[in-house]
Amino acid sequence: MIATAGILLFALAGFQEPESGDFFARREADFARALTLELGFDQLAEEVLQTSMEASSSKAGRSELLLALCDVRRLAAARAQILDERLEMLGSAAEAYREFLDSSSSLQQIRKARNNLTLVVYNYGQTLQDLFISLGVDEEQRKGFLEQGDPIFQSGLEACNELINDYQSLEEGEAKEAAANTLYRPALFYRSLIYFYWGLVSQPGSVDRREYMRRASDMLESFAIEVGQGSIAGLRAFKYMGDVYLAQESPDDAEIYYDYVIENAVPEDWEERGMTPSEVDGRRNVSQEGFLGKMLMYGSQGLTRESLQLGETFLTWEVDNGVLLSDDGYRVLLRYAEALTDSGAIGEAIDQAQRVQRENSGKGYLILEAREVLQSIIAAAPPEAEFDLTVLYDAAKGAYDGKRFENAISLFQLLIQRMGNTRQAERFGAQAYYYLGRSWMQTNHLLEAGVAFELGFDQFPDDPDFADRNARGWVAIAEPMKNRVRGDQALENWYQGALDAVKSASGGNTPEALLWRKAKDDYDKAQEARRNLRGKEADAQATRAALAAYDQAVRSMEQIQRSNTYYENALVHIGLSHYHKMNWDTGAAKDAFKAFNDYIEKFIPNPQNTPSDAQGRRLRKNNWALADYYRGQVRLRQAKSGRRELFEDVLDLYEGYLERHPEQGPQFGAATLKDRVDAFIALGRIDEAIAEYEKLVSSNLSRTFQRLAAISLYQYYRWRMDQTADDEAAQQAARKEAANYLSVANQLDPNPSLVYKYVEANLRADLGEHSTATQLLESILRKFKGTPELEQRLYNIEMDLVEAYLAQDKTGPANDIVQRYLNDPKSANKIRVISNSVKVLGGYPLLREGRIVHVPGQESTEAFKQAEELVSILVRLAESDQEFPNKFDNPDYWTARAAQAYLYYKRAAKDSTYKGKHRNLIESMRRLAPDLGAAVAPKEVPEILNWLLSQP
Repeated sequence: MIATAGILLFALAGFQEPESGDFFARREADFARALTLELGFDQLAEEVLQTSMEASSSKAGRSELLLALCDVRRLAAARAQILDERLEMLGSAAEAYREFLDSSSSLQQIRKARNNLTLVVYNYGQTLQDLFISLGVDEEQRKGFLEQGDPIFQSGLEACNELINDYQSLEEGEAKEAAANTLYRPALFYRSLIYFYWGLVSQPGSVDRREYMRRASDMLESFAIEVGQGSIAGLRAFKYMGDVYLAQESPDDAEIYYDYVIENAVPEDWEERGMTPSEVDGRRNVSQEGFLGKMLMYGSQGLTRESLQLGETFLTWEVDNGVLLSDDGYRVLLRYAEALTDSGAIGEAIDQAQRVQRENSGKGYLILEAREVLQSIIAAAPPEAEFDLTVLYDAAKGAYDGKRFENAISLFQLLIQRMGNTRQAERFGAQAYYYLGRSWMQTNHLLEAGVAFELGFDQFPDDPDFADRNARGWVAIAEPMKNRVRGDQALENWYQGALDAVKSASGGNTPEALLWRKAKDDYDKAQEARRNLRGKEADAQATRAALAAYDQAVRSMEQIQRSNTYYENALVHIGLSHYHKMNWDTGAAKDAFKAFNDYIEKFIPNPQNTPSDAQGRRLRKNNWALADYYRGQVRLRQAKSGRRELFEDVLDLYEGYLERHPEQGPQFGAATLKDRVDAFIALGRIDEAIAEYEKLVSSNLSRTFQRLAAISLYQYYRWRMDQTADDEAAQQAARKEAANYLSVANQLDPNPSLVYKYVEANLRADLGEHSTATQLLESILRKFKGTPELEQRLYNIEMDLVEAYLAQDKTGPANDIVQRYLNDPKSANKIRVISNSVKVLGGYPLLREGRIVHVPGQESTEAFKQAEELVSILVRLAESDQEFPNKFDNPDYWTARAAQAYLYYKRAAKDSTYKGKHRNLIESMRRLAPDLGAAVAPKEVPEILNWLLSQP
């Protein structure tokens, strides 16, 4: 407000005595700059300057005002969020600077204008590149951009060259040394990049493109040498050299430069070199530019696997080094989200895009980019995919803000369809209909627009922000329609309905509505403070601030009197404020429960509180459902925190919720059924938990809550597996149930995690369901191919797959995998590789239904020889295991010896010198350990050894 007042006082000064022309011009120029810089009043600033230029009789004064006009347009362009709008505004600013340079005679002003012009042209080129990346351009569009850009790039180069000449004409001394960093080197840098951007917009393969790119590359290399290759500016030049090579379709060369920047921006010994933390932050910003360049390179080539790996590397680098992300760093996350989408990891992609939104609340351009990515994620998702409505709204609003109105229409329609009568409808409903109506208007579908406004008002007549907008939008459509077709009673009635809506909505500015709006605003601020603490370590100050915000919300809600239409809203939001305080203050549970319980058990049953109008009844229905749900949540959180007896309260409170609130089925209703499943499990009443789960499944309300309930039952049976370790039959029964519920959860998840699918595969293998295990493991290798999470587990997954193959007598596909690992020096000595190799080479016995079954291997003389060498390694490893001083206590020792004895037995069929060797080995062990490892080895091992003893 101080800045605003200062500007307005400055404006009023214009009505005092006449002053000299130059002083008047400088004053008006400063006023206009302040209007755009501090208030964002760009149009008003231009009008002030145009009026002043018309009144100015002095060439110097006009020049001063024209330079201010240039600056106003430059500053306005910097705030533009839509790329094509920003491009147009930058072009307009460049044109103004060119006009100024043609008319000014002041050397100081000319130098300032040239400096600013080079920056504007650089930003113009950068915006063009962003347009090419985000939207793509066809040849016709490219020609248009080139035609518009040619004079702009030419003027930028001329300004750079003039600045360089000015510097070179300076006499040697301190003034020239100072100008090196303020005049000369920036001009060198911008000149090289103007050539790059000019080449980028030129026709691919053309002489101009090759020449501009050659000049850009040469100049960037010279610049890096000028400023020092290890300096921040030098590293940034190398990053742009990568961009040049990529534009010339030389990705291998580009990757070299990107990797150099990423790996060398921050030396490992930066502290010893005396670098300050701020310098290191600057260098990490350059690293983020390198990461982005490399990520864009992979994206342009369709290399999803490499993009995923680079995204994981970036996230690890960020966490390990405590990096503060720059705009380019956040754009890396958005490109990573696109790669995740391509790989089918929709949920993870949404998480990354939402993180960019969440952490950049003050940067509209990044939020817009994140919303564009969310649109692409939703478009790529399967039809059955479930989204949080916040995701859908952000994507739809992003399309609207980006003026892609047809996309906005389909996304807002999807949002409205999905929200139904859910609890989030209150949050998004009115504005979703409003922006849907606006989008229809922009595409000239006026009737559809009017219907959207009408529905928005009818369904959400008490929305404090959008009820009035929807009503007025309805009138704006209905009135001209009525006037065009006079005498049409249907249109007359429609128009009258719109007028009544405006009259009703104007109540949104009544004192009681304003009081509710103020209280709700305080509550929303508290919610924002809570959300900002998500995923972060909450320091004492931030926690106190969040608690204080909720306390303020409670005080504001308590100011709303019983006579106020929004009184019931206030009662429930008092409870919600205390509920959210439970994150840090366990004592808040008592106040939260009392608030919800008093509203449900005391306020609602009182006949004097029965609402008398439609709006009141609608508010009652929504608030009752909300309080009924969160009352149970208070008890559930208390029960999970240690007061297990309160699980009984959860069951009681949520019993019959769906009957009380049938409209809440897909959200609160399904959630209460899932919570009852958890409560029954916690109380050990598993049969009732299963019955409640079946009720949830048969209701078909929500795949999400079905999946979560199935996971709860899976976790219970995993626990049962541990509890029944001494009872094999009971443990197998628990394992079977765990596998079945986890299978259901995986099938319900549109993007099941690798971990859950892998766990299911292991459960199936332990159950002897090797065919199912094989299918799961093969699907993991296909679906997650190239992802970092698969790379981390690839060895174990492929060894499990080998063992599943072997359990089905499929030595062929098992051999393909084993040989690959045997041929790799890094893995050739791993125990599971060796053990499975022995089976593939020499065959192996299986115990099936009490009988020994032989699974043949390669069984050639050479295969037997190799297998014998490998099994000897297994024996030595088991004998030297420090965990078992007595080798006979080591299960691996008995497994290795059984494999060795079986090899001797099989080899005797081809080599008589091995005849009886298997029996001699087993007899020698039995003299020292008569039970042949029965106490420690897998149960089949002693039986195989005893069977071998019976064979000649």
